[in-house]
Amino acid sequence: MVSLVQPVEQANPELQNLESRPAGRGTGATEISNPRIVDLPAPGAVDNLAALMRRQETIAGALRTFLAALEPFGVDTLAAGDVDLSDKSKNVFYALHWPEPWTKYYRTQRLQERDPIVEALDTYDEPFTWTDLRNDKRFVGLTQDELDNAGKYGWRDGLIVPIPRSGVQYGLVSLVSRTPRVLHEAKGLLSLGALAFYHQVRALAPHEGFPVPPLGLTDRERQCLALIASGLSDRKIAAKLDITENTARSYFETARLKLKADTRPQAVAEAIRWGIIPG
Repeated sequence: MVSLVQPVEQANPELQNLESRPAGRGTGATEISNPRIVDLPAPGAVDNLAALMRRQETIAGALRTFLAALEPFGVDTLAAGDVDLSDKSKNVFYALHWPEPWTKYYRTQRLQERDPIVEALDTYDEPFTWTDLRNDKRFVGLTQDELDNAGKYGWRDGLIVPIPRSGVQYGLVSLVSRTPRVLHEAKGLLSLGALAFYHQVRALAPHEGFPVPPLGLTDRERQCLALIASGLSDRKIAAKLDITENTARSYFETARLKLKADTRPQAVAEAIRWGIIPG
């Protein structure tokens, strides 16, 4: 299988084993206390993972592939998405593999608006870890409180890969491990795999769907935006979706307000910019 770290003498990784491995659930992963870390990665491991990721036709397949590669690092929890640093309530998840209690806590407590990881995106332009945040005096207090909360779930280290997009919009991949410092020591290598994962799930999400309603948009609202982007009128959208013309117009107006856009072209452009509908 493709592994980002494995004994150097293991050559010719078997890609098919990785493709067939089940993803499992975030709450059920086995804790790995002594992962096999070696000084040199397997030859071509990252290239193999990137190529395999590009072949994935579903988000579930990409998630299964990435989690299998991350297993030696004790990673069983991850997320990939975009966030607006000027308005942190605007965020989109393309892939989410979190335990349900943490998902509920994160959303009900509106943690994204004070998440130290999101705050740090405006400071770090390279991949960083929880260890980096703990040692950074600029994040003392807020960082420790939230990382302590995460520690209640058995998580000991995290890696965040920032991906600048346009202006204040950032993409990111967040990986969480039950093994202390392992992600800090391997962040350069893991970041390359995270980039391949991010780009694949971001491309798939507009066609397959999102784990959390993107920017609060319902499926119907996304459908209307996509049909408007393809050039259809309200009348044709209504016929295609088997709804009234007024209902089609209402779906769009609600979507426009959620996107904070003034016009139809602006709303469509915002939806494309966030990867909510195909560009």
